[in-house]
Amino acid sequence: MGIDFSVANSPSFQDMINASRGKEKCEIPSCQDLKGWILHEEVMEMQEYVKRIRHSWESTGCSILLDGWTDENGRNLVSFIVDCPQGPIYLRSSDISAFVSNVDALQLLLDGVIEEVGVNNVVQIVACSTSGWMGDVGKQFMERRRTVFWTVSVFDCIALMLEKIGTIDFAREILEKAKTITKFIHGHTTVLKLFGDFTGKRNLIKPSKLRSAMPFLTLENIVAEKKNLKAMFASFEWNRTKWASRTEGKRIVNLVEDRSFWSTARMVLKATIPLVRVLCLINGAYKPQVGYIDETMDQAKETIKEEFKNKKTQYWPIWEIIDDKTLFPHIIIIRLCLMSDIADHLQCHTENRYKFL
Repeated sequence: MGIDFSVANSPSFQDMINASRGKEKCEIPSCQDLKGWILHEEVMEMQEYVKRIRHSWESTGCSILLDGWTDENGRNLVSFIVDCPQGPIYLRSSDISAFVSNVDALQLLLDGVIEEVGVNNVVQIVACSTSGWMGDVGKQFMERRRTVFWTVSVFDCIALMLEKIGTIDFAREILEKAKTITKFIHGHTTVLKLFGDFTGKRNLIKPSKLRSAMPFLTLENIVAEKKNLKAMFASFEWNRTKWASRTEGKRIVNLVEDRSFWSTARMVLKATIPLVRVLCLINGAYKPQVGYIDETMDQAKETIKEEFKNKKTQYWPIWEIIDDKTLFPHIIIIRLCLMSDIADHLQCHTENRYKFL
């Protein structure tokens, strides 16, 4: 739900608009104008925009993006978004709760969307997951349709890689310890203020829209603040706090003084930060084309290898996760396409519009 149009009559709303304009005063439309001719013109403009994009599908091709989730009422929902070089548009959402375990029914729903967009216009279906009903539908879809690819978004694939790396014993243990440090410092006002005094008011927790990357970005911050953390816990100011004599505080001090924590933390960062950087690149304003992503993933692997001084026993487990076809099928699919009979079908699309969100 949006904001009610009556808010335009609020003096505070008018003050807010005028304040944002500086000295220049702004004439605010009336409530009647906002929900009348202004709304009508905006709707018309949006309809023309959507119409223009739809017309481009025939010449450029398009991708259908599937975004599935479960809402607070337990309903299984899926949204269909169509993406092309001219931009994405929202198609519609469906409640699939009644047939979420019926692959044939889900296929019929997807077939209807493809028919609506245009069978000859759709080059690929980009799902947001490899598991659950999307995984089941994807397997059957690839057997039924040979001219439309089924793949998973690069963003979600790399997020799954990071998640899987985070379950490796040494990584899981370090991430838990890092969480303990951040929770302690940010959970107590006195300690947080003291930390700010030693770091110039910086925070340990790295805010990010990339939820899968946050633990590793936060760990990176902790490693960057190693010197300041050690200085803080060895300071006179720390020893004056009540936490210095408590079990919880002593446990954190011991953790910060533990050499193995820092060495293993650096190892975790060597294995993950190159992937986090790729994730940030994909999530940025510029959406790289698939060929560039292919090359970037290869570069990330080489960076990880170099970080581990080419020691195969250390970097190989990470490479195996990156090369797991169930997590990141795009590179395999792309290379097979270039060797297949449908390369001609892709030629007019690949350079212009393969975008994985």
